[in-house]
Amino acid sequence: MLLLASLLITVMLAEGSIRVLLWVQNDFSTDPTYTELKQKSRAAGVSPETFNIYYFGGSSMQGEPYPPSLSIPELLSYIFDGKLVDKPIRSVNLAGSGRDIEYNLIQMETIVEHPNEFQPSLFVVYSGHNEFLKYERPYSSPLVVTLAKYSKLVEFIMKALDRYDLTIDDRRLFDEPLINDAQFNSVFDAYGRAVTSMVEAAKNIDIPILLATVAGNYADWQPNRSSTCRREEDHSELVRLMESAMEAERGGDLRLAAQYYAKAVNICPGFAEAIFRQARLYRRLGQNDEAWKLFQKAVDSDGMPLRATTRENDLIRGLPADSHVILIDVVQGLRDQAQDGLIGDNLMIDGHHPNLSGYLEIAKMFARGIHDHFGVTKDLREPTVAEVAEQLGFDESAQFGVFISRGRWMTRMATWRYDPAERFARARDNFIKASRINPDSYKPDLGLAVVAFLQKDLSQAEAHLARARQKDKLEVDKYLKIAWIRKVLARAYQR
Repeated sequence: MLLLASLLITVMLAEGSIRVLLWVQNDFSTDPTYTELKQKSRAAGVSPETFNIYYFGGSSMQGEPYPPSLSIPELLSYIFDGKLVDKPIRSVNLAGSGRDIEYNLIQMETIVEHPNEFQPSLFVVYSGHNEFLKYERPYSSPLVVTLAKYSKLVEFIMKALDRYDLTIDDRRLFDEPLINDAQFNSVFDAYGRAVTSMVEAAKNIDIPILLATVAGNYADWQPNRSSTCRREEDHSELVRLMESAMEAERGGDLRLAAQYYAKAVNICPGFAEAIFRQARLYRRLGQNDEAWKLFQKAVDSDGMPLRATTRENDLIRGLPADSHVILIDVVQGLRDQAQDGLIGDNLMIDGHHPNLSGYLEIAKMFARGIHDHFGVTKDLREPTVAEVAEQLGFDESAQFGVFISRGRWMTRMATWRYDPAERFARARDNFIKASRINPDSYKPDLGLAVVAFLQKDLSQAEAHLARARQKDKLEVDKYLKIAWIRKVLARAYQR
């Protein structure tokens, strides 16, 4: 009892100390968000004589995995020839990788509190992929995430421990959703409140705001977690139906295979894996409208969402368009650009980041919306992918960086799924393409080594690792010290 009381007092003192420190920081020093925004606006050259666009979102708005020169803000400025309403465009990109809508709202509210300092002319919001990421931590149970909203101590600990864990051996076909239905609903509710608050904040200072639906890779990216219905007695029948579907598919009877998947979905309506595979078959059969509905349903049923859902996008679509609000349906716009009406590897480089063609199309959509809203009379530039790649610096060095980045990303994403084979293949393909551009770099061999370690192919892994060390032993050994990579190696050598 005494021990418990001592522990409780220690926790309370720690909580109190952190709150005092934060109070002192907030009252006697400059708000860090304000300071960062001020630095970025100055660096961008914001002034009353310029047209200042503030961009909000996650890694897609940052332009990942491309150089900053090919991000949506820079592409949009290029389309307008750097001027809007006779003023030079100044782009302030406030997006942050892995950041959710609440992070963006805090930034916008800070700008709105100081409009004379930040001189905003337009807000642009492209956010929605990252709303569930805060739950994807082994120590961040839903209870811990909830506690972090009220306890500065818990929030501090979560940030200090922030890391990716290796969960490849925890994944299975009949998986558990990240959070329960009530918690899913609370995330959507919070998203809706934040979007509404952003619109109201912009209106309060009479600044237009552009909001867009957020597109993912629907047709060529498998669900992360396929959570089934709770009835374990149905699992054997679901396995039988899945195996029958795959056998029919191998035999070329796509319609029969689709019927087997449909039966599995009838037993378990949220079975994302069966829904996705059924959608792929409809695509091969040329039934693209039906395929699209199922691809969307597979995204919405994913137990570990990493792509904006239909529910989020419908909220954006349902906003009332008025003199302050510019609505862009990016999902529909990209569908219109896709030959089969399906968004997949044709416009996306991975599960949720566009490729260069996708980014350019999104920038064009934004530009047309802004053009119409401000009554611009000058015709918009209609650049091609080849043109922006040449003019905005997408050289071989940048291409090498993209391949390495996506290879590493695909490797990590492979560990989030029960059957990682397809994602491992994508990772290897990126590393091989990178090695063709720069065969002297250690990075492609190191990437191939990590993939092989995860697949427990030690002979291949050690061969690739040896080649990487020959090229740059110091950098390779430094990379191997990363916590996540250490876990990969420890797992590979487990007997």
